Parts: sequence; C-alpha cells; structure tokens
Amino acid sequence: MMKVFASDPLHILPVDVFRALEGKSYRLFLDSADQAHPDSRYSYVMASPLEVITFKDGFDNPFELVADKLKSYEAIEAQLDPDIPPFRGGAAGFFGYDLGRAIEKLPSIALSNDNWPDMVVGIYDTLYAYDHHLERGYIITRANGKALADEKMGEFQAHVEKKWPAIAQNFPDIKWDENFTRQSYQAIIERTIDYIRSGDIFQANITRRFDAALPGEYSPAIHYETLRKVNPAPFAGYFEAGAFTLASASPERFLTCDAKGNVQTKPIKGTRPHYPADPLKDRAEIDDLMGSDKDRAENIMIVDLLRNDLSKSCIPESIAV
Repeated sequence: MMKVFASDPLHILPVDVFRALEGKSYRLFLDSADQAHPDSRYSYVMASPLEVITFKDGFDNPFELVADKLKSYEAIEAQLDPDIPPFRGGAAGFFGYDLGRAIEKLPSIALSNDNWPDMVVGIYDTLYAYDHHLERGYIITRANGKALADEKMGEFQAHVEKKWPAIAQNFPDIKWDENFTRQSYQAIIERTIDYIRSGDIFQANITRRFDAALPGEYSPAIHYETLRKVNPAPFAGYFEAGAFTLASASPERFLTCDAKGNVQTKPIKGTRPHYPADPLKDRAEIDDLMGSDKDRAENIMIVDLLRNDLSKSCIPESIAV
C-alpha cells in the first residue's frame, strides 16, 4: 500500500515552481493569487500525471470514472504535520459545464464544441503545496516506502531549484473578435427582459464569446501571468490540458469540502469599482452596492438555487445559510 509523504518546509513561491515546470505535460497551477483575500490560503502546482482521464459526450458517469481510477492510487497518510495543506495528491483538472448532461436529462439545443472535452482530469502522485498564511511549502508525494519518497521529492526539489532562464514577459497585441455586435447584444437583453416580465423565465445568463488568431510568439503561460497581475483572484488557475489550455481568475468559491464531508459554497452577486486610495469614494460604492435592490434580489436568487442544489447531495436538514 502506498503512503503519502511530505518534504521538510520549503520557502519557494508557487509561481516559481510553476515556471520551473514549463514543458512538463499537463502542468496545473491552482493559484491563490489575491493575497488580500481571506480565502487565499493555499496554492498547488503539479505536472506529469500518472494517468489522464478525458471525457466527451459519453454515456458513462464521468465522476464514477474518476472515482474508479482513484481506487488504484489510494494511499494511507504517514504521520504528517496537520498544518500541511489539505490536498495531498490525487485527481485534479477540468470539469466542464456540459458534464451536467451526463447526470441529468437536459435538452440539447446548442452545438457541441468539438475542440473542448467535457472533462480532463490527471491523477497526480507528486505536487507542490504552499501555505500563504504560514509562508512555507511542501513537496508531497505518494510512494511505497520512505526511501522511494525521499528520492522522488529530492528530484522534484532539485528541478525547481535549478537556475532557469528568465521567461520573456513581452505580451503580444491580440485582436479579439466577439460573436455579437452591440446592437444584437442589446436586442437579446431586451428580449430576455420581456421573457422575465411575461413570467416565462426567472433569469438568463447572457454571455459573449471572444476569439482571436494568436501570433506565433504567443505564450498561454505569459498570458496567465499577465492575468494574475492585473486581476489577482483567490481562486485562479492554469491548466495545460493536452489540446487546449485553460486560464481562469475567479473571486468566487464554488465548492469546498473538508475531510468530515462538510460542503460549503460562497456565491457572489453584484460588483462595484474599488478605490483603496480614496476611502470616502470607496465607502460610497459600498453603500450603493448594499442598497441595490437588483443585486440583493440576484444574491437571494443564487443562494436559494445553491441551497436546492446542495440538497441533492447533502442531508437536506443539515443545510444552513
């Protein structure tokens, strides 16, 4: 039976580990980039998974596929310091919106995007976990015995501590095209309002898609590093998922689940500009947001929706708002 082992505490920033793993397959960075946010505690970096599970428009349950694979890599934890970050290897990756069609019967109206799988998940046996509150990181690995674990952790540490050449930070100009004109977008908004007023729907999520022809010198990793600088977020991420790369920066925690099975979601609705250099102006924006009937109604709606969603997997009477 494999065991989970952790290195002695290290003081290497996760973004430096991310850079050092450039070129490794299925590089994944779960990045708490906004250090001012109370939920920005842990970051994780990993690459070269033992196995990759890809799912697209299938009839199997994709979550059961992952669970079955994990059974082969189950490991008992050695006597680890309880302060070591909680994710210690296993499944990590991309779960797409359309996975809902694998577990619920929904009408198929939109065309399927053949370039995007519904799920890409790697089984990672070694990763770097960093605690931003304690300012220390750990190499965590699964191995049959401490000698093999020490060897694997030593190789990982030697790799990330090498003097790698600096990555060029020139970000090319990109011309983005969107799938709406201003007039067509406004027309859809007006039509949606009519649906709501007539009682046909409660809400609709109207989004725009932007496409661009990428220049030869384009680097998704530099794109992500630019994103995390201009918009640091507590729940940011970067995943080189085979045929595509995903870069994300979100202020909103979707789900978290602890070792005891307690699940939490923290939805956000309503935004205003932030003026840290002007407290009076900042206070006015806060008061405007707090007094907004529209934003309050939207927040109540999403809280009620998520409470209902949690009741499908949790004991209904255990759910509290």
